[in-house]
Amino acid sequence: MKKLTEKETIIIYAGLINALIDHIEADFRPSIFNRQSLKMKSKSVLDELLKVEADMYKGDPSGEMTDQYLDAGNLMITFFKLGIEMADMDQVKSEGLNTQLNILFKNYGINLDTNF
Repeated sequence: MKKLTEKETIIIYAGLINALIDHIEADFRPSIFNRQSLKMKSKSVLDELLKVEADMYKGDPSGEMTDQYLDAGNLMITFFKLGIEMADMDQVKSEGLNTQLNILFKNYGINLDTNF
C-alpha cells in the first residue's frame, strides 16, 4: 500500500471519527459502553483533527477537506456494512462480488487493489 499524504490521512481519520460519532448518536439500543463518554472523547479527537485541517488550509475558504471527510465518513459506514454482508456470504459468492466491485471501480478509474 502506498504511503498516504498528510491530507489523505487527516481526511481518513476525521471521516472515521465523524462516522463513529454519527453511529453513537443514531444507536438507541442499550449498550455496555458509556456512549456519552465515548462520544465526548471522539468529538475531542475530531476537534484536534479539525485544528490540523485549519492549519493546513490557512487562507483557503473552500472547506474542501471538511466536505470530503463528511462524505467519506458516510461512505465508510456503507462499505463497512457491505464488508459485513460479504463476510457472511459463502466464499464463492463473496469472491464473485469482490471481482464485480473491482471491475466497477476500475471502470470509474478507482484502483483499490484490495479484496473486500
